[in-house]
Amino acid sequence: MKKWLKRLIIGLVLIACVLAFSAKLLLTKEFLVEEIEDSINSRVQIGSFDVSLFSIPAKITLQDVILAERDNNVNRKVPYNERAPLTQGALECKEVSFDVSLWELLSREIYVEHFVLDGLHARVKLHEDGTNSLDSLFEDVAKEDQPKEKSKSFNAREKDEFVTQLKSISISNVSFDLTIEKTGVFLQGEDYSVELEDIKVNPNALELVNQAKLKLAGNLQIYDSASKTLKYGEIGLSGNADVQLFDPMTGYIDPDVTLDLDISDSSYLTTKIPYVEKIWDFGSKLEKYGVSFDSLPKKASFGRSRKIAGSYKRGRVDVTRDLSIVIHDWEVAVNEKSWLSSGSEQHEFFIDLSASQKSSQSLVGHIDSLLKNVPKELRGGLANSIKQEWLVNGKLTLSLQTKGVLSKPKIKMITKLPNVDDLIKDYAKKGAVDFLFKQFGR
Repeated sequence: MKKWLKRLIIGLVLIACVLAFSAKLLLTKEFLVEEIEDSINSRVQIGSFDVSLFSIPAKITLQDVILAERDNNVNRKVPYNERAPLTQGALECKEVSFDVSLWELLSREIYVEHFVLDGLHARVKLHEDGTNSLDSLFEDVAKEDQPKEKSKSFNAREKDEFVTQLKSISISNVSFDLTIEKTGVFLQGEDYSVELEDIKVNPNALELVNQAKLKLAGNLQIYDSASKTLKYGEIGLSGNADVQLFDPMTGYIDPDVTLDLDISDSSYLTTKIPYVEKIWDFGSKLEKYGVSFDSLPKKASFGRSRKIAGSYKRGRVDVTRDLSIVIHDWEVAVNEKSWLSSGSEQHEFFIDLSASQKSSQSLVGHIDSLLKNVPKELRGGLANSIKQEWLVNGKLTLSLQTKGVLSKPKIKMITKLPNVDDLIKDYAKKGAVDFLFKQFGR
C-alpha cells in the first residue's frame, strides 16, 4: 500500500476519533437534562448515560430515568450535580435508547426516529374530566411573559420536524398504578408490552395524516382502592388499536383510540362489584314468575366473543361490540352503543340479562300452569303472546337500560314484564266476547 494512502487512512481515523471525542464532550447527561427541562414542564433525572460512537448510527443509552413534577431545583436552575436525588417519579424507566448520527451529536440537534424503552413504570391519577396527572408533565414550559395557566401540551404544528421523523416507539416490561380520582378505584397494570408504529403525521394536514398503529399485551388488576382491600377482577388483554394522535383542529396531542382487544381465558370479575350486585338483585324480580335466582358466586367469567371492542378518548369508553360476563348459567351482556366516562363514573349501558335453557324452560312451565285456568281454545294465543315478550332464541332475556353513576345506577326495564293474572283475565274477557259474537252475531 502506498505511503500516501496509509497516511490518508490514518488521518481519517484520527479525524473520526477527534470528532467522536468532541461529540462525547458536547453531549453530556447534564446537557440532556437541561434541554428536556427547557422543553417540558418536568424535573428530569438520569442515572447513567452512554454514547456508543463507533456504531453506525451512534447509539445513546440512558438508564434509570425519572420524570417528576417540576420543582424549585428546575425553576431556579440549580446545577444538576448539586440536586438532592429523586427516589421516585410519575414516570420511571430502567433504560431508554435511540440512534442518532454523529453529525447531529456535533450540532447538538437530535432527531430521533425510533425510541426503545425497557422497564417503564407510571404512576397516574385519572381526573373527572378525562385528563390525567401525566398531562402536566409534558406541557410546554411557560415563558417569563407567559402565564403558567396558558402552558400547553405537545403541539404537532410547532414540532413538525420531530413528528415527521418519529417512526416507532417500542416499550417492554411496562407497569402502571392508576387511581381514578373521583371513585378511588385502583388499577394496576403488569407485564405490558407496547408497540407504537407506522406513525404518520403531517403537521400541516392533521385532518388527513395523523395516525399510528398500536399493539399491546399485558395484565390488568382492578381493586376497590389503593389499599387493595377488595379485588374487583383481573383481565389479560392483547390486541391492536388505531390511534389518532393529535387534535386535528388545535394540533395538541389528544389521542383518540379505536380498540380491538382479546380477553384471556383466565380473566374474571368478582361479583362484589356494586353494579353487578344491583343488576342481579333487579333480575330476581323474575322469581314470582317461577324463575329461580341463586346467590351470587365469588367470580364471573367472560362470555360471548371474549373481546373488548370500542373507542377511548379523554376518559370516555364507547362500546362497539357486545361484552358479557357469565354468572352461574346466566349471561349479563353490555351491548353496543353503551358508554362509560371512567373519570366520573357516569354511564349509559344497554344490558341483556339472559337465562339458561333450564331457567327458560322453568318459566315456560310456570306460564303453562297458570294458563290452566283459561279455556283451552284461548291458551295457545295467550302463551305465545307472553313468550314473545320474554324469549329470545328460546332463552328468557330481559333488556335493561342503566344510567347515572355506575356504583348507584338508575335501572329501567325495557322488556315488558306483564302481570300474568291480569293478562289472563283480559284475554279471557276478550275470548268470551269473541265467543258470544260467534254464537249470536250471525
